[in-house]
Amino acid sequence: MNQDTQDLLTRIGPGTGMGALLRRYWHPVAGSAELAPGEARKVRLLGEDLALFRTASGRLGLLEESCPHRRASLAYRGGGRRDHPLPLPRLDLRRRRP
Repeated sequence: MNQDTQDLLTRIGPGTGMGALLRRYWHPVAGSAELAPGEARKVRLLGEDLALFRTASGRLGLLEESCPHRRASLAYRGGGRRDHPLPLPRLDLRRRRP
């Protein structure tokens, strides 16, 4: 196997062929019972840093870890307190990525 073929099959970061394929499937990142309402944590999946969180109402979400406005980590948002300097924005979790 030449180096180009090996790279095609083993590189999984954003913008790679195998990474694009693997992003079409579900991947377990944590057990549901591990995340309390209002809690968030940092996870790394397929070469990307993500923030896994559970809303106060119990819905689960997974976002790019960095806040798009200030580039601060959404994984360390003060346990879901509304008065924390980095509260998780209100999001429509029913909306799907294209």
